[in-house]
Amino acid sequence: MNLRHIAISTVFSVLIITFLLGTDFWKEKESSTWSINECNRILTKSPWAFSDSFGRATYREGLFHCRLISAKPIRLAMIRLGQIQNPNDEAMKFQMDKELTIKPEERILIQISYQVEPGMIKVFNSLHSFFGRAHTGHFRGNTLLSSSEGVFVPLSEYRPWTTSRPNPVFVFPRFDENGDLYFTGKEEVITLRSEFSVPTSGRNYRIFITMNPKDMWYQGEFEL
Repeated sequence: MNLRHIAISTVFSVLIITFLLGTDFWKEKESSTWSINECNRILTKSPWAFSDSFGRATYREGLFHCRLISAKPIRLAMIRLGQIQNPNDEAMKFQMDKELTIKPEERILIQISYQVEPGMIKVFNSLHSFFGRAHTGHFRGNTLLSSSEGVFVPLSEYRPWTTSRPNPVFVFPRFDENGDLYFTGKEEVITLRSEFSVPTSGRNYRIFITMNPKDMWYQGEFEL
């Protein structure tokens, strides 16, 4: 094989790998076969996982990460990682099978995490302390889910991080007072907005996440 053929073969291989990495593998592969990298992709860079930067002016200090832990693909990825780490644990297999059949709960759960740039440990400490001590009142009235169709759903509960729950969670109702879904997957855009102040640092923060409902379908169901 001459150098020209080697170069063409290498380029073709790179294109194939790029294509595979860019596909929505969860549409084709069973969750029981997801790899560690695939699970991590769902948990960090998928239609159910988002990031938003924060900082002063044009200087980025860190990122807020938001993960829809009420969405089935996110829960399945978490369980699958446990399966990979404990391949002989029958309880993990049972949990995976159960997750595939249960209906979505009545609430929308958004897990929040945060990371900072090097040298920003004080920023992290102030955020971590705030999210551990905050209560629903700190976010009520300034945290909501909305849609391009004019639906506005205020936060119903805030759950701080604890020793058993390492990340805080925003909780929103899934149904209105008539029992109808607030969001159906037919919306053009769904947005998460939150603004809050951290007393220890005197800083104001804002989370703004835009979701594309058309991509948030799994096994024929809208997952939020």
